[in-house]
Amino acid sequence: MKNNNLISITLVSTLSILLVAVTSLIIPVYAQEDGNTTDSANLNKTFKIDDLIYEGKGEITGTRVLNAEEGKVENAAISIGIFNGINVTEIETFWAIPVGNNVYQGEGQAIITTNTGGETASFQGYGMGYLDDSGTMKIRGMNFYKTSSQELSFLDNMVGLFEYEVDQSGNTHKKVWEWK
Repeated sequence: MKNNNLISITLVSTLSILLVAVTSLIIPVYAQEDGNTTDSANLNKTFKIDDLIYEGKGEITGTRVLNAEEGKVENAAISIGIFNGINVTEIETFWAIPVGNNVYQGEGQAIITTNTGGETASFQGYGMGYLDDSGTMKIRGMNFYKTSSQELSFLDNMVGLFEYEVDQSGNTHKKVWEWK
């Protein structure tokens, strides 16, 4: 049970960070389509949440304490999912710390590998979350993707908004939407 609580704490932390980042970043775009410096006519452009680009399920594979005094815990997870029709495996680690009344924040990173060609992409993620009444950690946040892969090139420099859940048994479920 203690291990499940640590997993939940870690996931909530990740979501909490992402929620704060997302809510603070919904601002006008200050660049023209051609990338030149803005003028006042372009100040009304805003970011938008686009289509679901990833859904995957997996499990927590390991947990360790990074700082017992802060309650900082790190988890490792492996997920199988689909990125824009491409079957992938995602291996990630993330940490979380409690920051308030049942609220956690954290960071994570992952390597995404295509199941057919072995091409890779990576992300750095930030989030905030909470532990619900059923004991499921619910995290919201954002990932910043990078790749030099041809097959996963759509991910290069993409920002994704995610929802991530971890139940008491350590099962994970993640959805990611492109943020344009």
